Amino acid sequence: MAFNFIGKVRSGLGRATNTVRMQAPLLRPYFPEISRCHLGTMNFVLEIAFQVRLPDIVTPPLAWHPSNPTGERFGITKIALTLANGEVHDAWIFTSEGSPHRFDDHLIEVVAERINGITIGDKCGLTVDRVVQSSAGVYVV
Repeated sequence: MAFNFIGKVRSGLGRATNTVRMQAPLLRPYFPEISRCHLGTMNFVLEIAFQVRLPDIVTPPLAWHPSNPTGERFGITKIALTLANGEVHDAWIFTSEGSPHRFDDHLIEVVAERINGITIGDKCGLTVDRVVQSSAGVYVV
């Protein structure tokens, strides 16, 4: 059953534009849709506690940066992103093993095509196809 929740667009650390550009060629065999995505992430602060424990896609360790020759795994989870005007876009929760946001239950990083008109502070609808609620009240994919 689909689950809908709200995320508020927040500015990030400013690193994803460079890192996603470097990661994309290595991600493409596992996540071909990265070719359609803007090479950066959108950060969403969530009104609920949310964890991705079983992503749709988990890559093997990808050595995308010389400082980490053993590589980093990435989790990709399909969602729908709905803007305030009702436009719906394909999007993916993008979880990188080394991200400082990885264990924040109220923040997700999302990749999608370039979306015009979305700005910091906007509230968007996020829809995930499969979610359960844990005994601790956390929503889990």
